[in-house]
Amino acid sequence: MANNVEQTMTTATIVDVANHAGVSKKTVSRVLNSEPNVRPATREKVLKSIEALNFKRNPLGLALARKRSHLLALVYDNPSPNFLMHLQTGIMDACRSRGMGLYLHNCRYKSPNLVDDIEHMIANTMVDGLILSSPVCDQQALIDMLKRRKVNYVSINPKDAEHGLTVNVNNRRTAFDITDYLINLGHKHIAFVKGHPDLASSGLRELGYRDALLKHHIDVDETLLVQGMNNFVSGRSAAKKLLDRKRKPTAIFAGNDDMAAGVLYEIQSRQIAIPGEISLVGFDDTPFSQHVWPRLTTASQPFGEIGRTAASLLIDRFNHRDKDDETSKKILMECQLIIRESSGAIQ
Repeated sequence: MANNVEQTMTTATIVDVANHAGVSKKTVSRVLNSEPNVRPATREKVLKSIEALNFKRNPLGLALARKRSHLLALVYDNPSPNFLMHLQTGIMDACRSRGMGLYLHNCRYKSPNLVDDIEHMIANTMVDGLILSSPVCDQQALIDMLKRRKVNYVSINPKDAEHGLTVNVNNRRTAFDITDYLINLGHKHIAFVKGHPDLASSGLRELGYRDALLKHHIDVDETLLVQGMNNFVSGRSAAKKLLDRKRKPTAIFAGNDDMAAGVLYEIQSRQIAIPGEISLVGFDDTPFSQHVWPRLTTASQPFGEIGRTAASLLIDRFNHRDKDDETSKKILMECQLIIRESSGAIQ
């Protein structure tokens, strides 16, 4: 009895459980792995020993033995916290349903140590695969390292979607629809606040804006395109440039909702009526878009579905459930235009 008490005071091992139950170490392992070839009476005896000794499996030891950690890593460097929050929620949904965990790894995509940083993280965590958010997924040296080490990964909104697993949003088409909507309201003098230049989505949204102007035979006024950086501060700065013009735009299309928030702040600080004098639209449908007045017209990105799909693609790939023999698989997701009070017909 004293022996048992002493064992419970220390960390019990699989050998302790085997000795306590009077079975082999292999039998304990079979019970722990829920294998079918164990007699019910033996299984019950082992389970009672596990409970008596308060035995806990060592996750690191299990990972080493199986060469699997049951962890995915989300690797990101993105200026929009709203995007990351909702993406992470979708990834976690998929992980929970598939018995996986999620490790978050923030990095600096322009760092000369990026590859070493992520290679070190992989070695320390033994993650089963990486979810790479743009612009991290566009760093070729990183992709080369992952291929060399045969690490599974999926990219979200990469610039090059022709190789590997990718989940993309139809940014160009959605930006076209937004601009087309404004033109149909009578707007022809439409400004565009461009997103972060290193994000593939930014360039595609600008192309969609230009496509719509071209469709309606409206010349592109390059002075109406102002660079932003996908955050509030850059949105406000862009709005100042646009509103200081002698001829102000009748509508402003901000490349994401974070920049639209800055534009809205600047417009209202000047007591300019929205949408009476200027219509404003964003992109993403973040919570902010519904928590201001006027509520923001925007495009709803399926953030949660993007995360769930990316994680599921990755899990299927390393579980060999992906029946596609191709090394590439591209998923394209559509957005929905959400019309609210910040936009209206030209006065």
